[in-house]
Amino acid sequence: MPHLSQELILGKDFFIKFGIEFHFKRECPNLDSLSSNSSALIGCVDLDGDQISRLQSKISAIENFIGMGLGRTNILKHVIDTGDSKPIYQKQYNFSPIIRKQIETELDEMLAKDVVEPSYSPWCSPIVLVKKPNGTNRLCLDSRHVNKVTKRDTYPLPRVTMILDNLRNSRYLSTFDLRTAFWQIELEDSSKEKTAFAVPGRGLFQFKVMPFGLVNASQTQQRLMDILFHELDGKVWAYQDDIVISSETFDEHLIILDKVAHILKGAGLTINIDKCQFARSSMRFLGYIVDKDGLRTDPEKVSAILNFERPKTFKELKRFIGIASWYRRFVRNVSVVAAPLHSLTKGKQKEFIF
Repeated sequence: MPHLSQELILGKDFFIKFGIEFHFKRECPNLDSLSSNSSALIGCVDLDGDQISRLQSKISAIENFIGMGLGRTNILKHVIDTGDSKPIYQKQYNFSPIIRKQIETELDEMLAKDVVEPSYSPWCSPIVLVKKPNGTNRLCLDSRHVNKVTKRDTYPLPRVTMILDNLRNSRYLSTFDLRTAFWQIELEDSSKEKTAFAVPGRGLFQFKVMPFGLVNASQTQQRLMDILFHELDGKVWAYQDDIVISSETFDEHLIILDKVAHILKGAGLTINIDKCQFARSSMRFLGYIVDKDGLRTDPEKVSAILNFERPKTFKELKRFIGIASWYRRFVRNVSVVAAPLHSLTKGKQKEFIF
């Protein structure tokens, strides 16, 4: 429990209620013994015993009802509209033997999950291996050239400030985490060949679902969320694959959780229960901490800004401005304060002194 203002003692009743085993030899709790719905309950510090029991039953019901595998939505498909552009072929990047082995491992998993399939496409884009926050790898398509010839989808994304302003002062907050959300959206048949990539020694493959890196992927994801949850406007907010539920009473919260679960199930979508949060009084969302008292900055985000290394290039400077601007609403006269930094990014100057 980070950011505690005082010491906390957890008693035996807490360990029993959440099914936590204590490892006496290591003198620490064994969190691996947590059930998925118990881990989802951590943080529900403002609930009484009856509410925790009811919420635990609701989480178990949701987990069993929705399913935990990789879903495939029946609501829409993603289209890569390249007009009359000719197929684009690019050579693959060179990788070390270790990276090639990791790529093959990822490829085998993606084939097993029905994410990719063998291809005979005239298109071919390079692939890259991206490290995820949890330390595992993700095989991604370097689709920059395909993106250049793709017609832009202008579907609007929600304003983050609008969502946050509607969440502030909420009594109960929950989030649903879709399991690898992009991979739950299928590609339209004629678009699949445009995602082709080669793995030396294994052949040519193409995505069956929406890969990371496509120019209009965010718009398709948001369109899906808006179709699903527009009738729950004011209680359910979605930004891309981040779904948050807010309510003023506990009973109402359970009802909305049930409605969201049925909507996701009907759309063929699945969730990662371990990353979901239920009935919290406070939570991190879109880089902020939201609770019944309003909005606060996230200490981890603030630390990233304070510890940002002195920019040495224009690219690094723009990145710093982008990160720092996330909290512009908390800085008085922010445009005046940031003006000297913005001025450095303008004109034809080739170097600067920070």
